[in-house]
Amino acid sequence: MRSFLFLALVLSGSVWGQLDSVRLMSIPSVEIVRAIRKEITQTRVIEKDVIETLAPADVGELLQKLPGTTIRSYGAIGALKTVSFNGMGAQHSAILIDGFLTQNLLAGQINLSQIQVEGIGNVSLDDDQLKNRLLPVKSRLSGTTLLLGSGLLYKSREKGADLDINLGMGSFDTYDGGLRFKQSLDRSFISAFGYYRKSNGDFFYSKDNGVYSSIERRNNNRFEERVASIASGIDFSKTWSGRLRFAGKKIDQELPGAIILYNDYQDERMTTGELSADIDIAYNGNSNHVRSYYSGVLRETVYLDSTYLNQNGFLRNLYREQGHTIGYSSFHVFDQAKLETGASLGIETLFTEGVHLNDPLRATIAGFSRFEHNIGNWEVYYQLGVYIVSQHQLEGQRNYRRLMPRLKFLYSGARWLNSFELSNTYRLPSFNELYFGGIGNPNLIPENAYQFKYSLTKTIHKGKLRSVFDLWMNSSYVDNKIVAVPTKNMFVWSIQNIQKTLSGSFVFANKTTISLKDVALNTTINYQLQSVLDISDPESPTYLHQIAYVPIHTGSVDIGVKAQRVQMNVSNYFVGFRYVLNENIYENLEDGYFTTDISLKYTLLDDQKHRLSVQGLVKNVLNVQYAFIRGFVMPGRNYLIKLRYGLN
Repeated sequence: MRSFLFLALVLSGSVWGQLDSVRLMSIPSVEIVRAIRKEITQTRVIEKDVIETLAPADVGELLQKLPGTTIRSYGAIGALKTVSFNGMGAQHSAILIDGFLTQNLLAGQINLSQIQVEGIGNVSLDDDQLKNRLLPVKSRLSGTTLLLGSGLLYKSREKGADLDINLGMGSFDTYDGGLRFKQSLDRSFISAFGYYRKSNGDFFYSKDNGVYSSIERRNNNRFEERVASIASGIDFSKTWSGRLRFAGKKIDQELPGAIILYNDYQDERMTTGELSADIDIAYNGNSNHVRSYYSGVLRETVYLDSTYLNQNGFLRNLYREQGHTIGYSSFHVFDQAKLETGASLGIETLFTEGVHLNDPLRATIAGFSRFEHNIGNWEVYYQLGVYIVSQHQLEGQRNYRRLMPRLKFLYSGARWLNSFELSNTYRLPSFNELYFGGIGNPNLIPENAYQFKYSLTKTIHKGKLRSVFDLWMNSSYVDNKIVAVPTKNMFVWSIQNIQKTLSGSFVFANKTTISLKDVALNTTINYQLQSVLDISDPESPTYLHQIAYVPIHTGSVDIGVKAQRVQMNVSNYFVGFRYVLNENIYENLEDGYFTTDISLKYTLLDDQKHRLSVQGLVKNVLNVQYAFIRGFVMPGRNYLIKLRYGLN
């Protein structure tokens, strides 16, 4: 333990200086390659105007429009949503907002329904586009990096104030409103964001018990959230800059649970309070670029079941998480090469009431070294990462050490890009997976994954036509994959290790734009074929069977038309069949579903000072009755109306 603390002090003592992470390096050849790459990877980017047109309820709904993603949704507004990329679990990905890592110490994965779309201006799934940005260490050690940009932590190019206000109302007695403000000066800026949403959430659904069908009401869905943040930044000089953000949120929600034929009553609720702070300092020289950063989060979650039968007559569990991370990232530019390094120290603690977990603590040192070499149209990346973890828990102290190599090749043509990658990623069980009441497993083994990725991207320009085609192939071998599996029955779950799994996926994506004089037509197509198979034991009844709740087919087709002030979008989303247990038999088969949303937006005013638009959205137009997770039914046809106003 002494050596661990000494190394922690050494690494934390070397944290100094950082770069505002959007500037390009000044090497002409690199700028040209980046321009080409940015153009041909647009299938992996969602811009602000598309986000506003789709008007998703949360980031989870938005990300299902990115290629290679699978969203697990446990219900309507506020219900848990998690994402996996290319068949890998959510914990093998890093989600960043404005260059800072989002954290959820208890769950180990981000609940996407608790990230508000109104605070997001763009989304990027392609870490090749991020290669000249200084990102937190974990993003370099993860299998996939997802970057969300709010625009609130960057100074506008022109001085002045920007104000955006939106108001909305919709089905299930839903009302929401948001405000974004930024004041940019010569060398500094200040910005603020606030959002409020309240929903009754109850809706009707069709229940079929095999003999007859009935229309029932989905209850216990009330949801209320408040979000606020304030940020500021300053350029100390031409080379030094700094940023600061404080944010908080409060969520109060009922938990409807699964619809079970023999027990349709639910009365659980959960409240979540969170405070976070993000700080960084940047140095941006001609050849040297350094970023130091701090991220801290305090989160309190209270779970209450008023009908739980114990000596108190109810169940109340409190989980109080605290996490602090300090780190640095840097790169040095050579003639035809670049050396990037980074290190971080993280401390995570969990305090509980109502459950006795002996307050586990986890200290993590992470680091990486990444060398990039350019030879003509070739770019080669060599990376070595390291995790050193000391964890104190009820069962005693456990230490983990892991080296993670990565090798990547890129070959760029005039209108196309080839990419090959071999990597190793590693992740520890989250506190939820270890200790959450009733389903946790303190004996879980860390998960170790080996991945191969290949992608081919090509663009076509012919007059007014621009089209981008993207093909991916991925394969992963995972030791001790951590999964949540139903055990006693379909609705009693536990966390387990699957000794060995083999996964593969094929992804096709296309984005096409046809620009005429007064009309623009946009289409986006995504399709994913994936398998995640249990290969642990040839004698097991689940050998070579698909893991539970991994759909073999997913896809989306969006069609948008913009004519002067009118914009219309038809959005279609498809999820194929999947199994609710790891044994792939007919009784465990869950049917696929297909949903359609239609959006119509009219711009009333758009000049140099004012922007005003009104939008109507009908979701699930065909009134499909469906659920991704068996028993967690989703709403049928519903509507949303949005009014947006902007002032420059």
